[in-house]
Amino acid sequence: GATQVSFIGGKIQIAPSYIYINRSSEPIRFSGYTTSANTLQLLAAGNLIPFRDIDISSDDYSPGIVSFVSTASAFIEKAGHLDAYTGGISGQMHNATLLGQAFATTNFTFAVTPAHLLVSQLDAVGADAEFSCEGRFLRAPHFVPDEVTVRLRRIDPTKSRLMDRLTPDALQPFSGKLSFEGQVVRSMFPAESGMLDKRSFLSLINLNGVLTLEDGKIQNQDIDYLGIDGSWNGRNVSIRNSHLRAGASVIDIAV
Repeated sequence: GATQVSFIGGKIQIAPSYIYINRSSEPIRFSGYTTSANTLQLLAAGNLIPFRDIDISSDDYSPGIVSFVSTASAFIEKAGHLDAYTGGISGQMHNATLLGQAFATTNFTFAVTPAHLLVSQLDAVGADAEFSCEGRFLRAPHFVPDEVTVRLRRIDPTKSRLMDRLTPDALQPFSGKLSFEGQVVRSMFPAESGMLDKRSFLSLINLNGVLTLEDGKIQNQDIDYLGIDGSWNGRNVSIRNSHLRAGASVIDIAV
Protein backbone atom coordinates (compact mmCIF):
# COMPACT_ATOMS: atom_id res chain seq x y z
CA GLY A 1 0.00 0.00 0.00
CA ALA A 2 0.91 3.67 -0.17
CA THR A 3 3.04 5.29 2.51
CA GLN A 4 1.60 8.41 4.11
CA VAL A 5 4.16 11.04 5.10
CA SER A 6 3.10 14.21 6.91
CA PHE A 7 4.81 17.29 8.32
CA ILE A 8 3.63 18.32 11.77
CA GLY A 9 5.29 21.18 13.64
CA GLY A 10 8.24 21.06 11.25
CA LYS A 11 8.79 17.33 11.87
CA ILE A 12 8.31 14.34 9.56
CA GLN A 13 5.76 11.69 10.51
CA ILE A 14 5.54 8.37 8.58
CA ALA A 15 2.19 6.73 9.24
CA PRO A 16 2.12 2.95 9.86
CA SER A 17 2.71 1.37 6.46
CA TYR A 18 3.11 -2.08 4.95
CA ILE A 19 5.40 -3.79 2.47
CA TYR A 20 5.12 -7.34 1.10
CA ILE A 21 8.19 -9.33 -0.01
CA ASN A 22 8.84 -12.80 -1.43
CA ARG A 23 5.12 -13.26 -2.24
CA SER A 24 4.26 -13.19 1.44
CA SER A 25 0.67 -12.99 2.65
CA GLU A 26 1.99 -11.21 5.77
CA PRO A 27 3.38 -7.68 5.55
CA ILE A 28 6.40 -6.02 7.09
CA ARG A 29 5.00 -3.11 9.09
CA PHE A 30 6.98 0.09 9.50
CA SER A 31 6.58 3.66 10.70
CA GLY A 32 8.83 6.57 11.49
CA TYR A 33 9.24 10.11 12.75
CA THR A 34 11.92 12.75 13.16
CA THR A 35 13.05 13.36 16.73
CA SER A 36 14.84 16.58 15.75
CA ALA A 37 15.47 18.62 12.63
CA ASN A 38 17.92 16.09 11.24
CA THR A 39 17.36 12.73 12.99
CA LEU A 40 14.92 10.12 11.65
CA GLN A 41 13.67 7.26 13.82
CA LEU A 42 12.30 4.15 12.04
CA LEU A 43 10.44 1.17 13.50
CA ALA A 44 9.75 -2.09 11.67
CA ALA A 45 8.37 -5.54 12.48
CA GLY A 46 7.40 -8.64 10.57
CA ASN A 47 5.81 -11.99 11.38
CA LEU A 48 6.10 -15.19 9.34
CA ILE A 49 7.86 -13.46 6.43
CA PRO A 50 9.43 -15.73 3.75
CA PHE A 51 13.24 -15.50 3.88
CA ARG A 52 15.73 -16.73 1.29
CA ASP A 53 19.38 -17.65 1.79
CA ILE A 54 21.72 -14.65 1.99
CA ASP A 55 23.98 -16.62 -0.38
CA ILE A 56 21.71 -16.37 -3.44
CA SER A 57 23.94 -18.76 -5.39
CA SER A 58 23.34 -21.63 -2.95
CA ASP A 59 21.65 -24.75 -4.28
CA ASP A 60 18.67 -24.66 -1.90
CA TYR A 61 16.28 -21.86 -2.87
CA SER A 62 13.31 -22.90 -0.72
CA PRO A 63 12.47 -20.04 1.67
CA GLY A 64 12.06 -20.32 5.39
CA ILE A 65 10.11 -17.85 7.48
CA VAL A 66 11.33 -15.04 9.73
CA SER A 67 9.72 -12.96 12.47
CA PHE A 68 11.51 -9.86 13.76
CA VAL A 69 11.36 -6.42 15.35
CA SER A 70 13.72 -3.62 14.38
CA THR A 71 14.54 -0.01 15.23
CA ALA A 72 16.81 2.37 13.37
CA SER A 73 17.99 5.94 13.71
CA ALA A 74 19.60 7.97 10.93
CA PHE A 75 21.16 11.42 10.69
CA ILE A 76 19.82 13.39 7.72
CA GLU A 77 22.43 15.58 6.08
CA LYS A 78 21.48 18.81 4.32
CA ALA A 79 21.88 17.10 0.95
CA GLY A 80 18.98 14.86 1.94
CA HIS A 81 20.66 11.46 2.24
CA LEU A 82 20.91 9.36 5.37
CA ASP A 83 24.22 9.14 7.17
CA ALA A 84 25.61 7.68 10.42
CA TYR A 85 22.64 5.36 10.82
CA THR A 86 22.36 3.09 13.85
CA GLY A 87 19.83 0.52 14.92
CA GLY A 88 19.08 -3.00 15.99
CA ILE A 89 17.09 -6.06 14.96
CA SER A 90 16.19 -9.29 16.72
CA GLY A 91 14.06 -12.24 15.75
CA GLN A 92 13.79 -15.89 14.83
CA MET A 93 13.77 -17.89 11.60
CA HIS A 94 12.25 -21.32 11.00
CA ASN A 95 13.23 -23.88 8.35
CA ALA A 96 15.58 -21.40 6.68
CA THR A 97 18.82 -21.98 4.80
CA LEU A 98 22.01 -20.07 5.53
CA LEU A 99 25.00 -20.61 3.24
CA GLY A 100 23.20 -23.59 1.73
CA GLN A 101 22.70 -25.36 5.07
CA ALA A 102 19.20 -26.22 6.32
CA PHE A 103 18.44 -25.06 9.87
CA ALA A 104 15.23 -25.76 11.76
CA THR A 105 15.59 -22.73 14.05
CA THR A 106 17.77 -19.61 13.91
CA ASN A 107 17.77 -16.91 16.61
CA PHE A 108 19.46 -13.59 15.97
CA THR A 109 20.12 -10.22 17.60
CA PHE A 110 22.11 -7.58 15.69
CA ALA A 111 22.95 -3.93 16.30
CA VAL A 112 24.50 -1.36 13.99
CA THR A 113 26.71 1.54 15.07
CA PRO A 114 28.41 4.08 12.78
CA ALA A 115 31.55 1.88 12.75
CA HIS A 116 30.42 -1.69 13.46
CA LEU A 117 27.87 -4.44 13.02
CA LEU A 118 27.47 -6.02 16.46
CA VAL A 119 26.25 -9.62 16.60
CA SER A 120 24.98 -10.41 20.09
CA GLN A 121 23.41 -13.69 19.00
CA LEU A 122 23.31 -15.77 15.84
CA ASP A 123 22.48 -19.38 16.67
CA ALA A 124 21.29 -21.78 13.97
CA VAL A 125 20.41 -25.40 14.72
CA GLY A 126 19.54 -28.08 12.17
CA ALA A 127 19.10 -31.83 12.15
CA ASP A 128 22.82 -32.34 11.54
CA ALA A 129 24.54 -28.96 11.24
CA GLU A 130 24.93 -26.09 13.73
CA PHE A 131 26.27 -22.57 13.41
CA SER A 132 26.77 -19.85 16.00
CA CYS A 133 28.49 -16.49 15.90
CA GLU A 134 28.90 -13.48 18.16
CA GLY A 135 31.17 -10.47 18.01
CA ARG A 136 31.95 -7.34 16.06
CA PHE A 137 32.32 -6.68 12.32
CA LEU A 138 33.69 -3.53 10.71
CA ARG A 139 31.05 -1.79 8.61
CA ALA A 140 33.53 -0.45 6.06
CA PRO A 141 34.65 -1.31 3.60
CA HIS A 142 33.55 -5.00 3.52
CA PHE A 143 31.99 -6.01 6.89
CA VAL A 144 35.27 -7.76 7.70
CA PRO A 145 35.32 -9.52 11.12
CA ASP A 146 36.92 -7.29 13.74
CA GLU A 147 36.64 -9.69 16.69
CA VAL A 148 34.26 -12.63 16.31
CA THR A 149 33.77 -16.00 17.97
CA VAL A 150 32.52 -18.68 15.57
CA ARG A 151 31.32 -22.25 16.03
CA LEU A 152 30.49 -24.49 13.08
CA ARG A 153 29.43 -28.13 13.38
CA ARG A 154 29.27 -30.51 10.39
CA ILE A 155 28.78 -27.84 7.74
CA ASP A 156 28.83 -29.04 4.12
CA PRO A 157 30.86 -26.44 2.16
CA THR A 158 29.79 -27.83 -1.23
CA LYS A 159 26.21 -26.63 -0.63
CA SER A 160 27.29 -23.00 -0.62
CA ARG A 161 28.97 -21.56 -3.69
CA LEU A 162 30.16 -18.66 -1.53
CA MET A 163 32.01 -21.03 0.85
CA ASP A 164 33.31 -22.97 -2.13
CA ARG A 165 34.73 -19.79 -3.66
CA LEU A 166 36.48 -18.92 -0.39
CA THR A 167 38.12 -22.36 -0.11
CA PRO A 168 41.83 -22.07 -1.08
CA ASP A 169 42.63 -23.47 -4.51
CA ALA A 170 45.30 -25.71 -2.97
CA LEU A 171 42.54 -27.72 -1.25
CA GLN A 172 40.21 -28.14 -4.23
CA PRO A 173 38.28 -30.25 -4.86
CA PHE A 174 37.24 -30.06 -1.22
CA SER A 175 34.25 -31.70 0.48
CA GLY A 176 33.10 -33.31 3.72
CA LYS A 177 31.59 -32.25 7.02
CA LEU A 178 33.45 -29.20 8.30
CA SER A 179 33.56 -28.05 11.93
CA PHE A 180 35.37 -25.10 13.50
CA GLU A 181 35.47 -23.50 16.92
CA GLY A 182 37.58 -20.45 17.54
CA GLN A 183 38.13 -16.74 16.97
CA VAL A 184 38.22 -14.64 13.82
CA VAL A 185 39.82 -11.21 14.18
CA ARG A 186 40.95 -8.47 11.86
CA SER A 187 44.47 -8.93 10.52
CA MET A 188 47.20 -6.28 10.49
CA PHE A 189 46.93 -5.92 6.73
CA PRO A 190 44.77 -2.96 5.60
CA ALA A 191 41.52 -3.47 3.73
CA GLU A 192 41.23 -2.09 0.24
CA SER A 193 38.16 -0.73 -1.50
CA GLY A 194 36.54 -2.65 -4.35
CA MET A 195 35.37 -6.23 -4.64
CA LEU A 196 37.02 -8.86 -2.47
CA ASP A 197 38.33 -12.01 -4.04
CA LYS A 198 39.35 -15.18 -2.22
CA ARG A 199 42.95 -14.13 -1.64
CA SER A 200 42.21 -10.58 -0.50
CA PHE A 201 39.49 -11.67 1.95
CA LEU A 202 41.72 -14.29 3.59
CA SER A 203 44.47 -11.68 3.97
CA LEU A 204 42.13 -9.51 6.06
CA ILE A 205 41.45 -12.03 8.83
CA ASN A 206 43.29 -13.98 11.51
CA LEU A 207 41.94 -17.38 12.56
CA ASN A 208 42.71 -19.20 15.78
CA GLY A 209 41.00 -22.41 16.84
CA VAL A 210 40.28 -26.06 16.10
CA LEU A 211 39.21 -27.17 12.62
CA THR A 212 37.98 -30.68 11.80
CA LEU A 213 36.92 -32.42 8.61
CA GLU A 214 34.99 -35.71 8.63
CA ASP A 215 34.24 -38.05 5.72
CA GLY A 216 35.87 -35.64 3.31
CA LYS A 217 38.07 -35.21 0.30
CA ILE A 218 41.05 -32.91 -0.25
CA GLN A 219 42.38 -32.84 -3.80
CA ASN A 220 40.33 -36.02 -4.41
CA GLN A 221 42.11 -37.81 -1.55
CA ASP A 222 39.72 -39.54 0.84
CA ILE A 223 39.96 -38.27 4.41
CA ASP A 224 38.20 -40.14 7.21
CA TYR A 225 39.11 -37.51 9.79
CA LEU A 226 41.38 -34.47 9.93
CA GLY A 227 41.77 -32.35 13.05
CA ILE A 228 43.95 -29.24 13.21
CA ASP A 229 44.60 -26.98 16.20
CA GLY A 230 46.29 -23.92 14.77
CA SER A 231 46.09 -20.37 13.48
CA TRP A 232 46.23 -18.23 10.34
CA ASN A 233 47.65 -14.68 10.46
CA GLY A 234 46.51 -13.43 7.07
CA ARG A 235 49.62 -14.76 5.34
CA ASN A 236 50.81 -17.97 7.01
CA VAL A 237 49.46 -21.07 8.79
CA SER A 238 50.79 -22.20 12.18
CA ILE A 239 49.86 -25.70 13.40
CA ARG A 240 50.11 -26.59 17.10
CA ASN A 241 48.97 -30.17 16.58
CA SER A 242 47.16 -32.24 13.97
CA HIS A 243 45.62 -35.70 13.63
CA LEU A 244 44.87 -37.37 10.28
CA ARG A 245 43.13 -40.68 9.54
CA ALA A 246 42.81 -41.94 5.98
CA GLY A 247 42.04 -45.63 5.62
CA ALA A 248 44.72 -47.60 7.47
CA SER A 249 47.01 -44.55 7.69
CA VAL A 250 47.24 -42.42 10.82
CA ILE A 251 49.43 -39.32 11.10
CA ASP A 252 49.89 -37.22 14.26
CA ILE A 253 51.78 -33.92 14.32
CA ALA A 254 52.57 -32.00 17.52
CA VAL A 255 54.71 -28.89 17.70
